[in-house]
Amino acid sequence: MPEKSPITEQELSAKRETACWGEVYSWRGLCSMESETVWHRSCRPGSDSPYRLTAVLTVEELPGEDGFRVMAREQSVREQPPYLGERQVYHYESPRFNRLCDAQLYGDWAITRWHQTERFTAAGMTVRTDLDERGNPYS
Repeated sequence: MPEKSPITEQELSAKRETACWGEVYSWRGLCSMESETVWHRSCRPGSDSPYRLTAVLTVEELPGEDGFRVMAREQSVREQPPYLGERQVYHYESPRFNRLCDAQLYGDWAITRWHQTERFTAAGMTVRTDLDERGNPYS
């Protein structure tokens, strides 16, 4: 039996396919929480996917409004030549929710739809083209 690569074993234990939510944080009176990195199920170790697709979700309270939204940051990294290592980042925004728990549940469902379709837009999210790679507005 061939020896298994330690990287593959590490990836198996580190890759999540569901949103594992962190603590709720409060800053300047607004609360938010972030998921750990979610790996698309097409990128499991041993797959022949031409790219590595990951996402991080953030649920955040909207400043000056009563409500919450989910922001998704999707990253695609090419795994095969000729574009090996090329990275693309997309940001998506959900509809508004009245409660943090509703936004969190929507985020979980959006991840399910993303696994099924490879698109957050299939969950009703809109693409944010006004944000840079880090999620900051372009100047």
